[in-house]
Amino acid sequence: MVAATAEFESAVAVALQEAQADTDVQTQPTTATPIPTVQPSAVASSTPSRSTAVFEVDQQRKSDNDNDASGYTVLIDEYGVIMVEVPIEWADVDTTPRSLDGEIGSPSIGASTDLTSLYQGWGEPGIDFLVSSLFTEIYASPAEYLDEQGVAYLAAGCRLAARHDYDDGMYSGQVDEWRLCDGQGEEGAAFIFAANPIDNPGDYMISLAIQIVDDDDRNTVDRILQSFTVADDLAFELETGDAVSVDTPVDEQPVDDLADPDTTVPTPAPWYTPVPTTGQAPPNVLLRVVLVHPSWIPFASTDGWTAAVPQRKSDVLDYLEVTIWEETSSVHFYEFPNNYEANFGIPNHLGVEPTDEEKIAYREQFLIKKYGDMPPLSPSERRSRFLQSTFMDIASYLVDRYPDSDHHLMYSGHGGPGGALFAAQLIKDDAHGFLEFWSQSLGRPLGVIDMGGPCNKGSFSDLDNFCEFARYYVASDLPNGGYQHDDFPIDRYKETDAETQYHNLFAANDSLEGTMNSRIDLRRKDYEYSRNYMITNRVAQANYLYSCAAFREFSPDFNAFFAEAGGEQGFGYQKYSDLYQYMIDNQAPSTLTERFDQVFLHKADNRDFFEWSEVANGMLMP
Repeated sequence: MVAATAEFESAVAVALQEAQADTDVQTQPTTATPIPTVQPSAVASSTPSRSTAVFEVDQQRKSDNDNDASGYTVLIDEYGVIMVEVPIEWADVDTTPRSLDGEIGSPSIGASTDLTSLYQGWGEPGIDFLVSSLFTEIYASPAEYLDEQGVAYLAAGCRLAARHDYDDGMYSGQVDEWRLCDGQGEEGAAFIFAANPIDNPGDYMISLAIQIVDDDDRNTVDRILQSFTVADDLAFELETGDAVSVDTPVDEQPVDDLADPDTTVPTPAPWYTPVPTTGQAPPNVLLRVVLVHPSWIPFASTDGWTAAVPQRKSDVLDYLEVTIWEETSSVHFYEFPNNYEANFGIPNHLGVEPTDEEKIAYREQFLIKKYGDMPPLSPSERRSRFLQSTFMDIASYLVDRYPDSDHHLMYSGHGGPGGALFAAQLIKDDAHGFLEFWSQSLGRPLGVIDMGGPCNKGSFSDLDNFCEFARYYVASDLPNGGYQHDDFPIDRYKETDAETQYHNLFAANDSLEGTMNSRIDLRRKDYEYSRNYMITNRVAQANYLYSCAAFREFSPDFNAFFAEAGGEQGFGYQKYSDLYQYMIDNQAPSTLTERFDQVFLHKADNRDFFEWSEVANGMLMP
């Protein structure tokens, strides 16, 4: 491929000057830089502007230049908003608005000798011209837009030859020049250009893309640079029938916009099928709590725990998330949108990484409320009371916002038996007070308390403290983890991860119990993917779905039996040992063991992989 040498750039500049000398309209000279090429963007958009007077004169230029003698034709999009000159040979033309799934239409022009081939490969010359005010909402700068587009080029084997600054007095931005893309000839090149109007950079962004396949195509670069035009403040009709002006704020535009954080859904993946969302209050809301130490993830990080959930909102479930930040001694209550970028802090293909301040600002813009001045861990009572007050306030918010939804609680982190929450930072009595407040404020029990991730939360004390305020409980009487998949493609982890799959689980089931059964089944599949490792290393694992109603029937009878057997001074008592074995050793009546069995609605374990050395039947002693 021929490089864009200094001689080539100089030739372009001369050609531009000559072309401008032949034009009656006085326009600013365009910088002699190669210009943009992208495959059509999937980002929704709105309107643009350049100078109305220039646009009107350019329309006259269309009638002057749109003939065989000039070798070029002037294209105007269907809204009459953008214009550009292209070679007559680029006769496969599309001037319809760029829309996906009914979002706001973007003025766009595509032209090539073969548009389909242009968008699917590197063998045809052509242009893709797109203008959007929404780009300025999504991307902080043209450079950020180019960084994101560059991912696809790198994936196609392209090499970034250069990034050029662009400033023609009216627009400023950057140009990326890509070469040696898969299947591209040595004389071919791909350019992607992004720019904002200098006077009002927040109004809109231009994405102008050109693909060339031989040296002759380079002669069109200066013509396109000189001719691209955006009309000023012209309203245009959307496919939905709504009119939107360039001056209309994004939050006042129609709600069927793909960039709307309440209605955007993630890209489908082998391990996840996005669940539709209309932005309405769903029948379920899940409060997901994480405890973050700086040794795990620093405060100035946008990924890690935030990347665990690919979809926050759907028609069946809303996720809201709480982080206990040890580094800042604060608790942060977040509502992340579906288009949250967990990879915001990762260096781009040019090696540029956002600053810590930028990372923090990006994540914290989704903060609902911050609770500062969290007391130190010792004495534990002060930290616990702080957390109880904090989570009561969060519960009040959820009840006010979701009065008719089922409320659920999930914790991701370390755990232990005994009835405490959040790695024992919310001690047993304060956890009881928090859950009591939440359920009483809601006027009914919570749906499920999911402690299926932390270790050893399947104790009698945990169920006794939590099941008064919930319908279902998920936990294990064993340490969770300590194993890995026999093969480790990320797809298998995501496929079996409850946090990832909860939207699909709720969507596929008509009842909460059915949803939770499916959640337990995911854990069994996770064990299956780890069978060889578990057998070799003798890693016993189990997860259970408990019926809180059945536990409330079992609990008083067991307490009476426990007292009769001598309590903590009785035969065979050992704190947090296996409760079922204790009943057998102390000759519990069959009616009690039957009630014990009824507490378990669904189970997943790996007892069939090898003979366990552990005595673990699903519940630990108080």
